Amino acid sequence: PLEGIKRDLPIVYVGAGGPMLSEKPGLRSMLQAAASVAAVHVWGQGWDKDDAAWAGLNISFHGVLAVVDMPLVYSRAVAILSAAIEQQERWGMVNNRVYEGMACGGVLLHQASEAMLAHFSNGSELLLFSSTEELRAMLDQLLREEAATVDGRQSGDSSSIRMRAREAVVSKHSYDHRMSALMSFYHHLRSERSRRRGDVDGNASVDVAQAQRLLEQAASRGLVQRALDLSLFFPPPASSTVPLLSLGRNRCLGKEGAGQRFAGR
Repeated sequence: PLEGIKRDLPIVYVGAGGPMLSEKPGLRSMLQAAASVAAVHVWGQGWDKDDAAWAGLNISFHGVLAVVDMPLVYSRAVAILSAAIEQQERWGMVNNRVYEGMACGGVLLHQASEAMLAHFSNGSELLLFSSTEELRAMLDQLLREEAATVDGRQSGDSSSIRMRAREAVVSKHSYDHRMSALMSFYHHLRSERSRRRGDVDGNASVDVAQAQRLLEQAASRGLVQRALDLSLFFPPPASSTVPLLSLGRNRCLGKEGAGQRFAGR
């Protein structure tokens, strides 16, 4: 979160419109309900401000939001709305916008679902609503608390929710956590494959020095933290006689495109 930023945007939603209004069935009604409480500011592509659904509503459409500007917008928000693609939520997936908003110390409101309850604590780290009436009541309470703020201090629950929201993401849901879990699963599969084939070391070991150089490059671009423990990802082999596997030929960790992004991002 950005310190010293005034929360002058009552309600914020960041996400695409257009086809997403069908992929996220509750998105339209959520925005309409929120706009009946206070001004809603929407960023994202594919929004038609002339759509009859928004006629007479207090909604402003600002176009695509640059990634570098996301922390500022989220920090200025009193409340952050969130919506998920229906199919993804059935699979237990959580939208990236959820993590971004909470990491910025935002009070995030999302329709109640098993996926969200599996990852976060309702009422402590974020607010989950089951109806548009409940959403309106939550927004009204947040705006009342913000209006009662004195010298940057709040007396209501939203201040503690902001703190716990950020802590939840930083402590459990960073890219480092996901990468560690992914590599742990990979090594489990590799170990199983090795056991079934009767190999001693499984697949060829990894050139750790080369992996370190790649991770340093990724850290310089802000994709991962520098203080990564490579032993979590590349445990030493039982034998040193196995030839090394070059990560330079790994397309997932190699660079791609004119922007030199890491494909594994």
